[in-house]
Amino acid sequence: MAKVHFLEKCDVEAIKRLIESNVVDAVITLPAKIINFCPLPMVLLVLKKAKLTDDVLFINATEFQKEESGRIVMDDLERLAEEYRTRPALTPFSFTVPNDDIAASNHSLNGLNYMTTEEAEQYNLAELSVGRKQIMNALVEKQDEINKLLNS
Repeated sequence: MAKVHFLEKCDVEAIKRLIESNVVDAVITLPAKIINFCPLPMVLLVLKKAKLTDDVLFINATEFQKEESGRIVMDDLERLAEEYRTRPALTPFSFTVPNDDIAASNHSLNGLNYMTTEEAEQYNLAELSVGRKQIMNALVEKQDEINKLLNS
């Protein structure tokens, strides 16, 4: 089966230059459907000209989502901002990768490429936890609606 490339050669070169110039500060993965017309997860590149570290922070922002009125919204932006400010080496939803490791992986900015199998499984469990939380919230809302109907 042929390998599918989503990035053009010029995109790969641009990413390579950004990593080698040490200006990519963070890669933040936003949840799918955060924008109505976009069913795919979005990725934000945070560029910082005067960076003091030689690594990239990867944040899985799907941890910070909830569903409101059938729409995905960011739940705790302050917590997300704090994660970015503190740059922890490893948490359940963020980790840092040295620029040298990124260069060794053909300058890939896909955070899953840098996780161990155990971390990737934890990532999948975190995604399932978010999905479960959304379902539970929807169930509570429906139960409240049922209770209102029964009490009227």
